[in-house]
Amino acid sequence: MKKKLNIDIVRFIVSIFVITIHTFPLAQWSETIDYAFTRVLFRLCVPFFLMITGYFLIDGALEDKKKLVKQTKKIVILYAISTIIYLPIMVYNGYFENFSLWLFLRELFVDGLYYHLWYFPASIVGLWLLYFALKKFQLKTILIACMGLYLVGLLGDSYYGFFVNNSVFKGFFDFVFTLSFYTRNGLFYAPMFLSIGYFVKKKKNVDVKKSAILGLVFTGAMMVEGMFLYRLGVPRHTSMYLFLVPASRYIFEALMGTEPRSNVFFRNVSSWVYIIHPFFIVAVHFFSNIVHMEFLFQNNFINFTLVTISSCVFSFVVAFFYEKAREKSRLKARMK
Repeated sequence: MKKKLNIDIVRFIVSIFVITIHTFPLAQWSETIDYAFTRVLFRLCVPFFLMITGYFLIDGALEDKKKLVKQTKKIVILYAISTIIYLPIMVYNGYFENFSLWLFLRELFVDGLYYHLWYFPASIVGLWLLYFALKKFQLKTILIACMGLYLVGLLGDSYYGFFVNNSVFKGFFDFVFTLSFYTRNGLFYAPMFLSIGYFVKKKKNVDVKKSAILGLVFTGAMMVEGMFLYRLGVPRHTSMYLFLVPASRYIFEALMGTEPRSNVFFRNVSSWVYIIHPFFIVAVHFFSNIVHMEFLFQNNFINFTLVTISSCVFSFVVAFFYEKAREKSRLKARMK
């Protein structure tokens, strides 16, 4: 019997790649090589998370809206817990010294109250937009609309210097950036990859080999695109590339074409690695200053290693006790 891929172990590995985006592990050796990995190649990570959500959730949500409501509650709870975790750091960094209610609300509902928490409001907005769209339109139409929104966001992200400065788009993006600091959000970004996940779910007779080859080809094209833009110095941000869409689609299609199995434990671990790793970035920095071993933070690779190990240990412990609590709860329910 052919052994199936564990998609949640892949999710865990991808969560490690996210840490590189925030720690620049190769920067002291080569800023260009580090950029190629952390600002281009590993931009495949977040689309992967969104596509998994679209793949596993949307079908059930369309049949029963309560499933989407339940998932939304889970995201809100995780977002609330994450915000509480980072609140002391926000206070320490002086976030509330020049408090602005508008800025707070914008970050709470769009950008995230800490730099990586944007994913939670973006997921919620993207999921509900896709849900209502699928109730009224065909998937093909929605994919075209999502691509249109993504292309608009692309102009304000990696292609900003080409199309926005001193152009007819400037006024539009000046307005957009009063509502959201990035176009990487629940309108321009998340719907694209959530809808691809659902599209892959609905697709039949996937040629895994062909999809894998196309995924590698488009990933190579994305690398060329990203480094070309880097050399020209035009990106405002680097979350969105033109070839990111087909690269993500075909790589994900190849993975899901293997009919992978899932693992709740590793799913929880990967979620916690994503949530907690910026906390350990701060912790390593703080600790290195206390013990006068600044190289622990200043050496990017050592910093990445320490942050990764501490994030993984913490996440495995939390997931272990969460699983034990769930087992205990199920056992009590059966005994009643």
